[in-house]
Amino acid sequence: MGADPMRTLYEARLAAAPQSDLTARLLRQYHERYQWPLAVAILLLIAELFLPQRRKVLRPETGTAVAPGRGKLVAVLLAVLATGAAQASSRGALRAYAEGRFDDSRQEYERLLEKKPDDARLQFNAGTVRPPGR
Repeated sequence: MGADPMRTLYEARLAAAPQSDLTARLLRQYHERYQWPLAVAILLLIAELFLPQRRKVLRPETGTAVAPGRGKLVAVLLAVLATGAAQASSRGALRAYAEGRFDDSRQEYERLLEKKPDDARLQFNAGTVRPPGR
């Protein structure tokens, strides 16, 4: 048959190429593919929003089923309602001050300070009300 075609190709083309060019071209090129796991994680987080989290736990002293976290919810609601009542009466004192009823405003702030003597806002507001006779 003739000469070996691979040997001929090597001698004609590849042997003449400089060896340093071949090693310089070998670079690792990384392909970032983090998007796929990130997309799966985001989809799982969204799916978690639609899963029910309610589990019933039996209390040993009563034997009744209670959803966990309900006690915390009640405590938070009571705290919000308690602060809302204090703010409402403070608003009443502020309203009296704005209407020019300084004695009523001062009395309201003093009443509130009896309940909460360490509240700096009440102390400041009570100090800014004009004393009677001025």
